[in-house]
Amino acid sequence: NKLSKIPKEVFHLTHLKKLGLSGINLADSPEELDDLSRMTHLTMLTLNENQLSELPNEIVQLSELEVLGLKDNQLTKIPRVIQNLTNLTEIDLSGNNLTVLPREIRNLTQLKKLDLTENNLSQKEKDYWQGIFSETDCEVIL
Repeated sequence: NKLSKIPKEVFHLTHLKKLGLSGINLADSPEELDDLSRMTHLTMLTLNENQLSELPNEIVQLSELEVLGLKDNQLTKIPRVIQNLTNLTEIDLSGNNLTVLPREIRNLTQLKKLDLTENNLSQKEKDYWQGIFSETDCEVIL
């Protein structure tokens, strides 16, 4: 069975570590994510295949987040405040409409994997990110 909407009770699971909300068409009702900030113990959040056009602001309050999946949405920009997610080790932004990324992503020193495939990044932008992370353990997938 596929969810067509997120049950409000999910957000009462404040000690939950992993939450997968992929493929449930959140673009139609992004306000469903308003209570996400209550889930402060999340280490993994997947919002793949939801046609999201922007990152929910509540995500930046998830300070323990290590893995963030945003694959196959309609994202055109990533907010600078993503740098507040200092525990991120993996971000999947593949399959979106990104043309640039905020330079603040380079401040995510724990980052080990950044997937940017299937976006609208210019060669200059791709080269920038490969160069920034070339001296680190972070794998940049273009």
